[in-house]
Amino acid sequence: MYRLVFLARAVIELILAISGAGIAGLSLFQALKSMDKENKLDIKIYESSKLLSDIGAGIVFSSRPLQILKEIGLGDKIVTILPENVAGKG
Repeated sequence: MYRLVFLARAVIELILAISGAGIAGLSLFQALKSMDKENKLDIKIYESSKLLSDIGAGIVFSSRPLQILKEIGLGDKIVTILPENVAGKG
């Protein structure tokens, strides 16, 4: 008696749309990509503005959000662009 065993891995790809290329949209993109070890996410960012630029708005990071940014691979990039006189840099 012979048994045939078929093993198949389900191929699942998830297509996601992120609306807005501001700090929340870009952080969400980076977080999802950092968790996507098997490269199964197809993520598109949609932005209504024709040009991305800074507008001089300030952003405050307390310790927990900065820790999360470090966990998703953005913390060191954020720290390198902070002004020299920011407390807690480094």
